[in-house]
Amino acid sequence: MALRVHDPDGLATRRAIRGAIAVPIGVAIVLYGFEDPVAAAFTLFGTVGLVINSDFAGSVKRRTTSYLLTGVAGSIALVLGWAASLTTVSAVLVTMAFAFGMTFVSMFRGSVSIGAAAVLLVYILTVCLNGQWANVPSYLMGWWLAVLLSTVTALVLLPRTKRPSSRPLMAEAFSAAAHAASAAWVGDRDDAALKQHVVDFDRIVDAMDMHLSDQPFRTSGITQRDSVLNLLATRLDSVRLLVDEAAASSPPATAVNFPERERLAHAIVAALHELSVAMSDPKKTISASRLDQAREAMADGVDAWALQASHEGMDPTEISRRIADHHQMRIFALIVEQMTEMARVANGSRVETLAVTPPVPRRTPLQLLVAQWSWEGPWLRNAIRSAAGLGLGVLVMDLTGVDHGFWVLLGVIAILRFDAVGTRKFALLAILGTAVGAAIAYAIVSAVGGNEIVLWLLLPALTFLAAWAAGAVNFPSGQAAFTAMVLVALALINWPPRQDGALVRVEDIAIGAGVALVVGYLLWPRGAAAYLRTRLAASIRASRDYLDGSITAFGSEDDRKQLPALRVNAVNEIYRAGETFDIAAVQRGPVEDIREWAPTLSLAVLLSSAAQIIGDFTGKHPVAEHHPELRPPLEAARQVSHAEWTALAAWISESSEPDDGPVASTDLTSTTLTPTPLDLPTLGSISTTADARDLVIAVWVVDWVRHLTSVIPHVLPPDDGAPRLESTARTGVA
Repeated sequence: MALRVHDPDGLATRRAIRGAIAVPIGVAIVLYGFEDPVAAAFTLFGTVGLVINSDFAGSVKRRTTSYLLTGVAGSIALVLGWAASLTTVSAVLVTMAFAFGMTFVSMFRGSVSIGAAAVLLVYILTVCLNGQWANVPSYLMGWWLAVLLSTVTALVLLPRTKRPSSRPLMAEAFSAAAHAASAAWVGDRDDAALKQHVVDFDRIVDAMDMHLSDQPFRTSGITQRDSVLNLLATRLDSVRLLVDEAAASSPPATAVNFPERERLAHAIVAALHELSVAMSDPKKTISASRLDQAREAMADGVDAWALQASHEGMDPTEISRRIADHHQMRIFALIVEQMTEMARVANGSRVETLAVTPPVPRRTPLQLLVAQWSWEGPWLRNAIRSAAGLGLGVLVMDLTGVDHGFWVLLGVIAILRFDAVGTRKFALLAILGTAVGAAIAYAIVSAVGGNEIVLWLLLPALTFLAAWAAGAVNFPSGQAAFTAMVLVALALINWPPRQDGALVRVEDIAIGAGVALVVGYLLWPRGAAAYLRTRLAASIRASRDYLDGSITAFGSEDDRKQLPALRVNAVNEIYRAGETFDIAAVQRGPVEDIREWAPTLSLAVLLSSAAQIIGDFTGKHPVAEHHPELRPPLEAARQVSHAEWTALAAWISESSEPDDGPVASTDLTSTTLTPTPLDLPTLGSISTTADARDLVIAVWVVDWVRHLTSVIPHVLPPDDGAPRLESTARTGVA
């Protein structure tokens, strides 16, 4: 019961049980089977890295592959570490490069990130030994015994068959959205049912967001399926906004009731139910063809009606207003269709070839790498800090000639955090924990004298405590238990133990703490939390520019050519903001609650998504070229959009850039800011279906701008100046 209280998900307990079995068995096999103390050290730390510090999940094949690939990577790291150890210069430079690489690739999440810690551990052990080439086979033997023993242990002992996934909550969210869409659009609107389904939907999406934020770096993995699934989860925030808008706004009093409208409503509901099934069953293949056909039929129906209404002499303003009445459902259908195609990719299928396939967002490892390979990218900064810390640690280790400098580098890894405040705190805790653990180990070894059997009996218990305390109690307790466990294990490996071994470990950790503090205060001392506003504002500005370009592209081929570059810039800035948010959430600095900024990040994603959808229409429908009279209302909408998003970005970063242009005339408080009124585009004469389609698209774009800017007040502070960053789930757009 006590274990469950401190470790409710059982993660630390599972690792502790595995470690208590695997570590003693591995060390004993090498010591008594091969009589090789050097190999035993690699088995010890290799097993610690793979069983205690790592925990691969998934199918038997996936877990086996992850462990074996980590074994191959560790072998390469081991040989590289030996080669680097030949001279001080090579040791420093290669260690910096290796530490940089291991930290930087951790951005890919999943097995890559999990295995990187074990690989780095075996590297620093090798680079500290200054061994001969003749010792490398012993290193490899010890390491591979750790790999094989860890693999078997993970497969048969408390196997972790399921990876952390938001799929169950996403399935519930899509189901609730389907019920809300049905209450809003199928048959007569049921306001009571709609309100309840929206409440259910908001609650589930909140739970999903909490689930993702509670996972360090929102583990997703490197595969395309993992990446698209993560992107699909972020799209639910867009769906949330649309669902809430449908519930908050009254149905048009004079809406045109096309037969195609009912067909589209049923298709939306069916697609959302299929999305729910696809999230519950990763092997399920769904299709958006029915929704795509219904959406096109609806578009054709609106075009035909607009053409007929114009011929009958209806006022152009009234035509545009009635077209806008159907905007909400059509946009909802477009985004649901987009998410259906994303779900296909997430479940292992390809994007369909449809009549009008919406743009499907993707995030490849190369795109993420390019986005982060910039000084604005938080992973580049963290990689540089890690490289500087371990490189300086190796230099200090060689210059001072400390005994077993591995502990110096281990201290740097354990202590160096994302900011100087956290590094200072953990430095003190690490020294305290190591001192306590060293004292315990010294007392144990002194008490048992020459009786190795007692130490062997104590080693499983100490290993259990080392793994469990680190995950279920706190850092200093884990550090103390880990120090005691390692010192007892090293006493068995290098029998008889040295009397000053415990004191040496404390000295080494203190040196490592000093190195970590120097690097922590010199490089990015405030960390990601203090940098978050800057990156969020940059993502808003880049997405704003992308939307600007998408609107102006309706009137110019030259502007259309700029859209790919604008999209790349917006996506890169969103990636950087997202990664900064994730790192800041782990850092959890004392200044602010990081989670409050999640809706702002979602706003940038929504803005960029709308820009991509709008921009996708500019090539086939350059409406402002066909009808110059549509250009002024589109440009007016663009100017309002630019000004309001510029104001939001300036408020987020607490400064405005000189080249941002005019800022919206608002005091930026949520209770006073209201969306700027916009006139819908009109055509005095609609002669052809193509004319009607151009008008529909122009109205659609302006209504998108109205829809997007109406969200801004809900992330601004109230009149009293206190921040109030509400979730977009609370947004009701009239």
